Amino acid sequence: PILVDAPPLDNGQPGGTGRSYDWARVRGLSPRLIVAGGLDASNVRLAIQQAQPWGVDSCSRLESAPGRKDHHKVRDFVQAALEDFKLYDPRPTPDSGGHFGPYGGRYVPPR
Repeated sequence: PILVDAPPLDNGQPGGTGRSYDWARVRGLSPRLIVAGGLDASNVRLAIQQAQPWGVDSCSRLESAPGRKDHHKVRDFVQAALEDFKLYDPRPTPDSGGHFGPYGGRYVPPR
């Protein structure tokens, strides 16, 4: 996986700044892209929609104080991310006949 975070601050702080960036710029960078940088429950949907990542990561925006996670913020973030991945899942899904599109193969479950 490749993790892409917001650029570091001028003071050299590499992460945990709470800053976001244009997530669309990293779309397609890797099939296992993990997006980070200023994510919380309020904007994870937009990040998933724009970057279509394999995963998301958040840190400072889920804290109540430096180094202390807020359990409510974490719960809301995870809940929003899970819902958003369902909405913007770029993987094909089979139709009612089990086919992946008009030229797709048919899903055969393992025995």
